[in-house]
Amino acid sequence: VRRPGWDSRSRICTDGRGVAWVAGGAPLQLRTLRDTTSVAWTPAGAGPGVLGPGSLRGCVAPGGGGVWLGTAADLRYVDSEGGLARTVPLPPSDEPEAVVAALHDRADRIWIGMGDRICRASSAAVLGGDGDAWSCDTLPGLDFLTGMVEMPTGAVWASSHTLGVVAWDGDTWRPLPMEGVPTRNVFDLVPSPRGGVWVVGSGILERVVEGGAWTAGAEDAAAGWEVLERLTLWHGLPAVGGSSLVEEPDGTIWLASSRGVIRVPARARFNSPPVPPVALVEAGVDGEAVPVDGTLVLPHDRNRLEARFAALSFRDPSRLLHQVRLGPDDPWSESRGQPEFRWVNLQPGSYRAEYRASLDGVAWSPEPVRFAFRVRAPWYRTPWFLALVGVLGVAMAWTAYRARVAYLLGLERQRTDIAMDLHDEVGSGLASVGILSGVLAAGKLDEAERRSMAREIASAAEELSNALSDIVWSLDPRTATVEELAGRLAEHGERLCAGDRITFTARFPASWPPGRPDVAVRRNVLRIGLEALHNAVRHAEARTVTLVVQPLRAGIWRLQVRDDGKGTAAPAGSAAGEARLPEGRAAGGHGLRWMRRRADEIGARFELQSQPGQGTVITLYFGLQGGGRV
Repeated sequence: VRRPGWDSRSRICTDGRGVAWVAGGAPLQLRTLRDTTSVAWTPAGAGPGVLGPGSLRGCVAPGGGGVWLGTAADLRYVDSEGGLARTVPLPPSDEPEAVVAALHDRADRIWIGMGDRICRASSAAVLGGDGDAWSCDTLPGLDFLTGMVEMPTGAVWASSHTLGVVAWDGDTWRPLPMEGVPTRNVFDLVPSPRGGVWVVGSGILERVVEGGAWTAGAEDAAAGWEVLERLTLWHGLPAVGGSSLVEEPDGTIWLASSRGVIRVPARARFNSPPVPPVALVEAGVDGEAVPVDGTLVLPHDRNRLEARFAALSFRDPSRLLHQVRLGPDDPWSESRGQPEFRWVNLQPGSYRAEYRASLDGVAWSPEPVRFAFRVRAPWYRTPWFLALVGVLGVAMAWTAYRARVAYLLGLERQRTDIAMDLHDEVGSGLASVGILSGVLAAGKLDEAERRSMAREIASAAEELSNALSDIVWSLDPRTATVEELAGRLAEHGERLCAGDRITFTARFPASWPPGRPDVAVRRNVLRIGLEALHNAVRHAEARTVTLVVQPLRAGIWRLQVRDDGKGTAAPAGSAAGEARLPEGRAAGGHGLRWMRRRADEIGARFELQSQPGQGTVITLYFGLQGGGRV
């Protein structure tokens, strides 16, 4: 509806009779629009209804008719007969403040916002000219009141750009927790004809009701509201959130947002999302791709299986839920994120992995996608071997028993080595992180101490990551050269000596002879080298640390770590040329004993030389194949 010569950029209010109130023109005037079909404009009152300078900031329509109008400088009331706007007294203020008329509640009180204050008074009292009837509460951080509603329990909710939603419990204003929303920038509170209130803001579009856990004085209240409905990208919105909305009786929503006016049909709100299609994308064994058609057969000692599935949802992939199981009689395991699953150390037998997806957790794929595979039994559990044992009798049974014992001892030794590595490299680091995190979580530190504590946690986490990487690399069944082993030690030494306090030098041959150490030699040489570097950097108070890796003769190498630190004297009863390491990693716990044990496991020769004030030299002579003696 257009009015020639009339310009309005203020709010539009509708009173209890359905009459629309608008403000515009020059000077600013208040008018009513009674009949949109005939475009009948009526001045507000017998006179011109001039409001004066400013603009209409807020309006509230009481149930009996009339309307409260908040302007840039005052609060006015127009009765149900459309008389002249009457100015009512406002709470005392040092300077003029814009008035947002926000609510006329069931107790016949008018609530307004003025700057960082929310004020309330009996409407009859202020209409009678009683300026002392106002009661105001100052809310620190309140910049502008954007909306206010009265809940069914009589509690009053108010919203703002900075405080989110605050609730009046009859005694004081308390901010609601607003868990699960990205910001506290709330633009409007709109009652819904279906029950509850729409909370509209930046990244927020939820229909909520009062939460039972929120009570006066409950500082640890679990929730300020219960979410009945949440509009998201799934419903076709270009972005979540807006400035205000209107909900029609049939459920259609008109949303005002930065993308324009958006219409959300009722069917988009209430229709259940369809079940997403699912598919098996790829599978792999120990990192190598394998065919996904047919039945895959895996050996018993190489059965680390990975499978990646896909479920399509072009609207909102974040809503996808995934479930997988290894057989029709197994329970479903649920997860979010990428549908990638891994199974390790599966028992021999036949499996049929099943995968399904859902968008709401209710409707799942009617027919899951399946992937069949079989894990072979180890050789000592095959029928032919059992038959052979029966034929050969007691003698072969004894031989098999000895072989089985050796096999189990090897596994136990490997487990012990891995446990030792994890204990030395990860156990103490995790304990440190746990202690530091507990101190940080206690909340008793100032800002500088918290930053320092956070840096220590980050440094410890980085060391744990590097240690785990070294352990994984040392256990990799693929062979590596001595050059790669030396490079990894040098890289670790450079990390340890980062900064100006210690100078690190690595001395390697100009050309590397051919040859690859086996896994046991690689693992133990790496652990000994890392232990020696840690001792030199962390405990020797050295200024220079040198790493030497060089060949001596065919198949024999020398690893040496030298430092110019404080050194130490040999204890009574020790062999000549040997000394106790400084207190630290190698002195306590497993320490020097474990370094010697690692050398003995691969047939290497371990030497330690140290004198007070003359530094320490750790030397290891080793061959590429473990088992012999150097």
